[in-house]
Amino acid sequence: MASRIIRVHKEKDHRHVTLTFRFVTVTQLFDDSDTRPLPEKEVTELAEETMSGYVDEFFLKEPMDLVIELPDSELPPDTEALIPDAVRRHFTLLIPGLDHDLQLVKRSGLESAIIALVNAILGIFFIYYFSKGGIVQTWYTIVIGFILIIANWASFWATYEIFFYDYRSLLLKRRNYRKIISSPIRVRRYSQ
Repeated sequence: MASRIIRVHKEKDHRHVTLTFRFVTVTQLFDDSDTRPLPEKEVTELAEETMSGYVDEFFLKEPMDLVIELPDSELPPDTEALIPDAVRRHFTLLIPGLDHDLQLVKRSGLESAIIALVNAILGIFFIYYFSKGGIVQTWYTIVIGFILIIANWASFWATYEIFFYDYRSLLLKRRNYRKIISSPIRVRRYSQ
């Protein structure tokens, strides 16, 4: 089983950040089942999540350099220049999928907002007619009132969750991917 530990070193000098990712093996960075040559290889999910997660720690406008350290014994000669292109290519190819997911979440959020609005209108009418005596207080009108309260709470919470958690999470991920794509990436060899 491949190691899941990627050592990350953070340096912040004034407003400039350097993130160094030390991979134990090349297969931590690139999917070993992908037989395509560099720069077409895919970055592993582990490397993708690690890089994106650490980039997310810093403000978007802070200039950032990324350094990828790989073991000298596993790095073929003259591949250092191809690795940054492979990393950028990988994250660039992920952006359209995120854009698609954002559209789906936005549509789901709008549908949820419409449901919440309908529930709110029904609740307001129910309370209004109940308070004016237009609805007689019986066990089933009380049950209907509780159902409307629960429906309102659930629909407003669902709408809130979609826009403030799901949609925002996807926006942040896309922002991080774009930051990785636009940042200078250097490759450094190290001896084990």
